[in-house]
Amino acid sequence: MGEYLTVQDIALRLEVTVDTVRRWLRLGKLKGTSLGRAGYRIDEKDFHLFMHKHDAGIHFVQQSSDSQTADTTGAKKVKLPDLPTINYEQLIQSAIDPIIVRDPMSVIISWNEGARQLYGWSEDEAQGQVTHTLLQTRFPTSREDIDFQLIQHGRWEGVLYHTTKNGRQIVVETRQQLIRDEHNRPQAILEINHDITMMKRHEESLQFLARASHVLNTSLDYEETLTALINLTTSIMADICFVDFLLPDDTLRRLTQSVSSTSQTSSTYIQTQSAGQISSILPSFTDIQHPIIQALKTGQPIVTEYVDDTILRSMSLSDEHYQQILSLGITSSLAIPIIAYGKTLGVLSCCYTSASGRIYTPQDVELGREIASRAAIAVTNAQLYTEQVQARAAEESTQQFVALVENSTDFIGMATLDGITTYINPAGRALVGLDTPEDVLNRPMTDFLPEQLHYYFTDVIYKHIQEHKRWEGDLQIRHSKTGELIDVHQTFFFIMNDQKETPLCMATLARDIREQKELDQRKDTFISMASHELRNPLTTIHANLQLAERRVKSILNPTLHHELPKDVEHATSDAQLMLGRALRQTKVMNRLIGNLLDGTRIQANKLNLSLAEHDIVAILKDTIQDQREVTNLRTIQLDLAESGPILVLVDKDRIGQVISNYLTNALKYSAASEEVTVGIQRKAEEVYVWVKDHGPGLTPEQQLRIWERYYQAKGITVQSGTGIGLGLGLHICKTLITRQGGQVGVDSAPGRGSTFWFTLPLAESLDVNNL
Repeated sequence: MGEYLTVQDIALRLEVTVDTVRRWLRLGKLKGTSLGRAGYRIDEKDFHLFMHKHDAGIHFVQQSSDSQTADTTGAKKVKLPDLPTINYEQLIQSAIDPIIVRDPMSVIISWNEGARQLYGWSEDEAQGQVTHTLLQTRFPTSREDIDFQLIQHGRWEGVLYHTTKNGRQIVVETRQQLIRDEHNRPQAILEINHDITMMKRHEESLQFLARASHVLNTSLDYEETLTALINLTTSIMADICFVDFLLPDDTLRRLTQSVSSTSQTSSTYIQTQSAGQISSILPSFTDIQHPIIQALKTGQPIVTEYVDDTILRSMSLSDEHYQQILSLGITSSLAIPIIAYGKTLGVLSCCYTSASGRIYTPQDVELGREIASRAAIAVTNAQLYTEQVQARAAEESTQQFVALVENSTDFIGMATLDGITTYINPAGRALVGLDTPEDVLNRPMTDFLPEQLHYYFTDVIYKHIQEHKRWEGDLQIRHSKTGELIDVHQTFFFIMNDQKETPLCMATLARDIREQKELDQRKDTFISMASHELRNPLTTIHANLQLAERRVKSILNPTLHHELPKDVEHATSDAQLMLGRALRQTKVMNRLIGNLLDGTRIQANKLNLSLAEHDIVAILKDTIQDQREVTNLRTIQLDLAESGPILVLVDKDRIGQVISNYLTNALKYSAASEEVTVGIQRKAEEVYVWVKDHGPGLTPEQQLRIWERYYQAKGITVQSGTGIGLGLGLHICKTLITRQGGQVGVDSAPGRGSTFWFTLPLAESLDVNNL
């Protein structure tokens, strides 16, 4: 014998596999030096120490049960001590527990009646088979460790998981003894098993129910609770598990589903292909053969031990559905109704697949009943709690709303969809002269409006509410006793159902604005008087400034006078510049005063227009030329789609005022280096005029409000020219255009400039008989 040994040397000496020797080396049970791909080098002294430590003369053969088939021809039974008074063979055969004798290669030599009764194979069928292959043994640890224990100690005890001939999985408590011959070589292994499946199942069931109870009591959100429960259920009694809840309309909703991590085929399929499709295909009450429907109708668990193709077809709702569940590989199913206080809430469904190979037993059915029962109680409690919380919150909210409405100083009313009042709050009843809540009932909403507004409410306001669900504006309502007309700002709107699809009723809010109207009228009167008083001295100042400017120009005219001294010439030139600035400021003041007067005239409905046929192109050109003379350093481009005249029926001066206002704003709110473009285009029966700038642009909210009286957009700074403004210009523009039959608008976005536009009807499109 040499100084060093190889793995192959030791395997031959001990009659074991090379893999077994390598595992001993990896576990440190046998010392050796790794040579990388060349294998191991073992010192012969270390090998003798190993043999001495683990009983010299080990000759146990470790073979792969999946690849090794033993030749049992002529195999002898294990020779037991010769006791003439005891028939050991008869004792072994008559034992209740399975007793198996196998050779060192795990090939079955002897198989008693207890083994036949537990596993289902006869002795003739079992003999010559590799034990672990026949029984599909699952080990609590690695098989190599168990074999090593047998070699080292001569015995091993533990728990194994076996599969019977009919596919049932069982748990056995096993005691295994290594039997040696007279030369201390392994001759056979005696294995005595005891079925503890029921005990294990009972223990697991109790543990599972304890965990399930804990899960069901951790949350009052029943969907969250059920999700946690079925995740737990898949770890005990299912490869696929899901819950279907019964809705009030007798349809099902798949609440949640889970796939066991051990069910690789099913898990991959559901997670990557058709989880959504499977969840969306649910049976209806017409699918009477479906296990879920049977469980709902009978109130009893529906168990299918073996799911074959015929059963799959009966469970399928379509060819597509059949292909989906076929791909899941379902082999056994269980549908358990979830019932609480006599009411069926839904169904808990559990499935085993070919990945686990298990089937459902009566014990599983009882466990499933218990799970469903506890789930039903948890769901019912959660629903009751949620309903109580919601009812309490709704009651508190209703009380708060009623208190708010009853104590509001504004008119708040409710009506049916056809406009019959059902409620008006105390402040509203006082406003329209009604004493009691009963006085409100069965009155049309038009009863609270003056007669001249009945038609307007029916044909304008109500139609607008139907189309847009809301109307808001100023109206007058009538006091039922005195007949007094009261100015109000009123809002009508629909109250929608929870899904916001259909209206339930109509509501109205009104605020008394008589005091505000009176204040506005006083303010407008004051503004009108002040504007008139300011305009007279301003006219005088402007005339005197013009006269002074002419005289200064005449002094500086060299054709009329002799050459002036330099200091006088400089002083006179400066005076001319200052007079020019003063004249421009008087024009600004005159424009502001004009806007104030126009604003008060609009409010008093006294803004007069002098309509006649005019060429809008000519008005546009004249206005642009006037603007160019004032701002000779700015570029104003004119974009004419047509060169010919376009006739409109308008007040020429007022249209020029609108164009001038658009141009002034465009120049004011864009940089001095940026050009402004003005365009005009004929469209069908109207003309379209627009002014485009490269200013800061407007937000959607600003675009809606810029036409309001006195509104000035925040954050928009003047970039050139004067910043004086009252927020009346665009309001006046809108009023002037709409009163002449046109519309105004703006197209804008922050940072992209603005295009203000207006339209006017062509003169040829107007019916002169209606003018």
